[in-house]
Amino acid sequence: IVGNLLGEILREQEGEDIFDAVEYLRKGYISLRHKDDISKRQQLMAYIESLDNDTLKQVTRAFNAFYVLSNIVEEDYLHRQRRNLYKQGDKKLWQGSFLRSVSELADLGLTAKEVQQIINELCYTPVFTAHPTEARRRTMMTLQRRIFLIIDRLNKAELTSEEQGSLKRQLKSQIQLLWRTSEVRHDKPTVEDEVRYGLFYFHASLFEAIPMIYRYFERATRFVYGRGKITIPNVLKFGSWIGGDRDGNPFVTPRVTRNAIRLHMQEALEEYYRRVVNLRSILSHDLEFISPSKDFQKSLNQDEKQSDLRNKSFKDQPDLYNTEPYRRKLHFIANRLDANIKTVKSRLNGNTTSLPEIAYSQVTDFLNELYLIRDSLISHNDEDIAKRDLKDLIRLVETCGFALYELDIRQESTVHTRTVAE
Repeated sequence: IVGNLLGEILREQEGEDIFDAVEYLRKGYISLRHKDDISKRQQLMAYIESLDNDTLKQVTRAFNAFYVLSNIVEEDYLHRQRRNLYKQGDKKLWQGSFLRSVSELADLGLTAKEVQQIINELCYTPVFTAHPTEARRRTMMTLQRRIFLIIDRLNKAELTSEEQGSLKRQLKSQIQLLWRTSEVRHDKPTVEDEVRYGLFYFHASLFEAIPMIYRYFERATRFVYGRGKITIPNVLKFGSWIGGDRDGNPFVTPRVTRNAIRLHMQEALEEYYRRVVNLRSILSHDLEFISPSKDFQKSLNQDEKQSDLRNKSFKDQPDLYNTEPYRRKLHFIANRLDANIKTVKSRLNGNTTSLPEIAYSQVTDFLNELYLIRDSLISHNDEDIAKRDLKDLIRLVETCGFALYELDIRQESTVHTRTVAE
């Protein structure tokens, strides 16, 4: 589909001559792949050399777009294969999965207690770095992501012909945007651009993937060893050099490093805020039907006594969520996070803003409030509800904290030597 759509776009946007040139070369090199022919190869090379610069540029862009789209199609195929792993009972399909790994430990004769000891010592820390040859734009990455999602939806068998037609039109419009968008930056990226480039992955996929990883891990241990035998602790952290690697880079100044950390915090805090607001719409328990735990109620009462927090949260509607304790608590939490976010944004703008009293001074305060909600839900037999969206948020906060990831400060060795000597 994508090849045909790209061909349509080339015809419509660039004309028959460009389309014919691309098709001639495409078919010619496909034939060489099946059977090499020296004279045919020379003929194709002579044709390429005969093209003027403008035509050659467009032909090159067309092949590059085709390869980008082909990679997206292949990635979608692999994604769908992985998605079907747990729907099928064939262990050969589990290669590389948590289920395969845990099954191998069981096959080696390890008990649940021994596996728990191994998992307790696990620590996996992917580290982001800005490669000097990395020139891809976030705009192109976002476009490719949208194309991937549309292709993935197109491959669902239950679509009607009208839905397929609509998705194909959407796909064509995104491929057309891909064709119309410059593939590389025209200006050298700043360090802040590189920081934002690294943050793109959290926004695009990692915030969704992190809780999913833990769910797959838990599911695998439950399948192999049984429910409640193994607990999965927090084993994942992230690191980065971007904004802290001043080894030979004069543009990584103290101000740049401070702002890198603030950008990390902003990304994490805004994701937490979004999820807290979502939880507020889910946990609609009414006091008529539940009795929250004493610790939770004590925490909620303390929030009510903080006049600044109460006024910020419920100034216009003082009785909002009065009979829905979790919603009221989450509304307090959202406003505290909002105070953190506004402080970070103000400091990014160069202001020396103090942290308001209602804001969280450390991530453990935020986490403890989420734990209180979780434990209170479990106390009145709502464990299944506690283990959904709330648990995913807790996993995210345990993994990323307020800092999102640890920033490594790297420096050329003679600077360290000079500092130590001093």
